[in-house]
Amino acid sequence: MLWEAAAAVLVIALVLKLFGCFDSVEVSLTSNPSVFTGGITVYYKYHVGAYAGAYRVCRELMQLIPNGAARGFGIYYDDPSKVPAHLLQSAVGVIVQVGSEALVQPIVIEQLQRRGLEKMVIPEISASVTSSCSMNLACALLPANLNPISKMYNAVAEFAKKNSHSTSLSMELYSLADYHFTVHMPLDHVEEFIVPEKITTEALKDRLACAKFDSDASSSESEPSGDEDYPEDPEEEVAAEEKKDE
Repeated sequence: MLWEAAAAVLVIALVLKLFGCFDSVEVSLTSNPSVFTGGITVYYKYHVGAYAGAYRVCRELMQLIPNGAARGFGIYYDDPSKVPAHLLQSAVGVIVQVGSEALVQPIVIEQLQRRGLEKMVIPEISASVTSSCSMNLACALLPANLNPISKMYNAVAEFAKKNSHSTSLSMELYSLADYHFTVHMPLDHVEEFIVPEKITTEALKDRLACAKFDSDASSSESEPSGDEDYPEDPEEEVAAEEKKDE
């Protein structure tokens, strides 16, 4: 039993190491991030709900691109420590062009469009608070205390606060080819990272409440009240008519 327990602990430790849970986090102020040189063209899907769900959507979209060459992204608008999970807003998808360089074939763009994704162009930025490492995107599903992404965000937030940098959103960049993961918190052109579907948390809360009310009302209307006039049984009607004729 002792050996089995030790083996289990070792396996868990190896998995966590693979996910990057024990890696140190480095944060820097990056001038003119190269990934945004010339602007980037993306196709995105607007998402409401826990960010773990957004990661899953992003992985599914990235798997549409062959040979692991996909470059995915996620733009996250809310702080999960301040906004309830069901009200978190994000935009996730894939990068299809950097500057004038196309990253995917036209057929991939057609697939993205058929799935209802929208196109957006994000301009160059002059500076961002940045952190980068190699990790498996599946680590996003780990609990917060083991999650290297949470550790990275804590380090980025601490760096931004210490150096008086302020921004309202973050953009994560993913590469399936080498499991590279980068967080950018842009310090300019921030408004151009916001998709048209994004609304305030209060407006979203009202929208969800109205949708729930309409759903409840619809369910209530579809339930029988007990006062309805139901047609009589056809066989009884025929028997009654025959008796009347006699």
